[in-house]
Amino acid sequence: MERILNILMFSELSLMNPATLTVATLTTMMTLYVYFKQPSIILQAYFRVAVRWSGMKVKFTKPLEGGFSFSYGEKGHRVKGQMSILMLHGFSADHFMWASIVQNIPAGVHVVAVDLPGHGFSSDPEDEEDIGIRGQLLRVRQFLDLV
Repeated sequence: MERILNILMFSELSLMNPATLTVATLTTMMTLYVYFKQPSIILQAYFRVAVRWSGMKVKFTKPLEGGFSFSYGEKGHRVKGQMSILMLHGFSADHFMWASIVQNIPAGVHVVAVDLPGHGFSSDPEDEEDIGIRGQLLRVRQFLDLV
C-alpha cells in the first residue's frame, strides 16, 4: 500500500534526474522562442489542422505562363450536372477563412475555396499586373478554366 502511495505522489519516479531536466528545459526554451519570435509557425500549424478537419484538401494548379499558380482548398468531387460552390475570400485572407463553414456543408457538395493572387499559397502577382477588381476577375476566370 505504501508503495502505491509513493508512486501516486511521484516520490518513486525519477523526475529530477539531469537528462529529464535537460529535455524539459530545452523543450520549454524552444516553445517560448517559437511563441515569442516565430508565432506564425503556430498559426500555420493551426490553419493546416483546421483545413484538414473541414474536409478540404489543399491543391495547386499547374503553373500558367510566367510561372503563376493558384492554391485552393477543395472538398468533394466535381460531378457533371451538379452545382459546385466557389468561395472567394476578401483582402488579406485565404482559403482557411472558409474552413469552419465548409466543415458544415454536406459531404456530397463540391466546394472550392481559392487563394486569390498574393494570398495563401497562390503566387504573387507581377508588379505590372492589374490587381483591381477587373484583374481579380480575370484571374478567377483563369482559375475556373483550370479546375
